[in-house]
Amino acid sequence: MAVKPEIMNYRIVIIGAGPGGYETAVAAAKKGMEVVLVSEGPLGGTCLNEGCIPTKTLVRWASSGLALADIQVRKQEVVNQLRSGIEFLMKNPLISLVEGRARLVRGEDGKVKVLVGDVLYEGNRIIIATGSTSASLPVPGAERCITSKEMLELDEVPERLCIIGGGVIGLEFASIFNQLGSKVTVLVFPLVPVRPTTGNFRLERCSIARYFSDVKGSETLISLSSSDKTASSLTTAHAAPSSSAFRA
Repeated sequence: MAVKPEIMNYRIVIIGAGPGGYETAVAAAKKGMEVVLVSEGPLGGTCLNEGCIPTKTLVRWASSGLALADIQVRKQEVVNQLRSGIEFLMKNPLISLVEGRARLVRGEDGKVKVLVGDVLYEGNRIIIATGSTSASLPVPGAERCITSKEMLELDEVPERLCIIGGGVIGLEFASIFNQLGSKVTVLVFPLVPVRPTTGNFRLERCSIARYFSDVKGSETLISLSSSDKTASSLTTAHAAPSSSAFRA
């Protein structure tokens, strides 16, 4: 006979310990509510560990003249310091921090609950604050690409760097590695109004076929190829006979 999971009751169950999750937990606790905060990853979520804080630290120190490996050490010090501040907030007796992967399930009473390991958590409200993950390019050779997460772990400056995407994250990394000495090319969608006033990185405008599944009209399909183990090229294959290649 299967053993029924233990059931824990709280006013609010929160999944995700990024800013949306832990700040909600703190606010609820201030109002006297018992809260359980479930997190699979470190406190602070993407913003603190793989996003805003690390990149801003790199921006701050990119022009300092320090080696990238030394800047990475400083970046981790900043992250650790801020994370310790969140850990202090979690010491509130009305907040229970649970480490593990959460799964929504329907209990025998028909109510939705949160299952973590062999424990069921139920509450008046369930808040999902899990954030997002980086999307991979659905094109041949995409496995050779790295995401912003891996970019934050580099300890050597690449001689050449090609960034697909001219949004905030793409241009932030372009600025960082341009200052560190990389020759940077940024590929952006044609309708994105990117007009930087500083930096020596190049902006190449290209159209990308929807879902990267085919080529129609003047749209462009991106593919990745590698000539050796240390260098790869990014090629935009137009419907017209010409194409452009960017070495990175």
